[in-house]
Amino acid sequence: MSNIEGRQLPTHGIYPNISHDDYHAHPAVSKSGLDRLEQSPAHFRAYLDGEDKDTDAKRIGRLCHMAILEPARFKTEAVVPPDINRRTNAGKAEWEEWQRLHVGCEIIKDQAEADLLRRIQDSVLSHKTAGAFLSYQGQAEVSAFWTDLESGVACRCRPDKVLGGGVIIDLKSARDASPRGFTKAVADHRYHVQQAFYLDGFTAAGGYADTFIFVAFEKEPPFAVCCHQLQPEDVEEGRADYRRNLATLARCRAENNWPSYADDIVQITLPAWARKEFRI
Repeated sequence: MSNIEGRQLPTHGIYPNISHDDYHAHPAVSKSGLDRLEQSPAHFRAYLDGEDKDTDAKRIGRLCHMAILEPARFKTEAVVPPDINRRTNAGKAEWEEWQRLHVGCEIIKDQAEADLLRRIQDSVLSHKTAGAFLSYQGQAEVSAFWTDLESGVACRCRPDKVLGGGVIIDLKSARDASPRGFTKAVADHRYHVQQAFYLDGFTAAGGYADTFIFVAFEKEPPFAVCCHQLQPEDVEEGRADYRRNLATLARCRAENNWPSYADDIVQITLPAWARKEFRI
């Protein structure tokens, strides 16, 4: 077990009831951490210092996930604050009381945001394939913890939904959920690394997973949805990438050395697209 601020957190196994805050407070490395390592070890260290900071984008992401994965919970735990004049003493007192009664709830900014979330929810759940997968019995927001045997690094992941038969469903908001658009997102955000890391990690933690499906949705009209599955060779590349990241982390910890970019001068060249664009 790992101890953070008096809370006992697991180091190995699969746990369906760990809170969002406890999961993100856990010191084991996540895929987000691996992405910072890919940029540089120095960026990873900086990321650790600010990992628990919430942002509006993270809040919207949690609300979208709750609306799609746990619609019953969304109805009761996602709330729009009342219109209270907090500049008056009475208003301040009323606001404090409202906050006290809604501790632990996810806050929806206003009714317009609530309407947007419901339109996204309706679009995903009514999609023929996405809706079918999400309707199957399974566990949402389950947390897995394990130690990588090759590097000795403690790891964690939190699949959006795990179905019977070893299927992991992962929700992704995307500017362009089409096959062409999402392919670019896979490369930009290293989703192939996530798939390999989650499949391997969930199995190492004591579960079983061999299939990974991305449910991509757009957050603007028409709120288009498309389900995607990566080719095996892409997953293998993601596996090689996360193994390299874990080896880097183990080495940096052993040497207590967290470099940023190269120490020497690096020779660079314009990319092919830029050469064409600048050509007269």
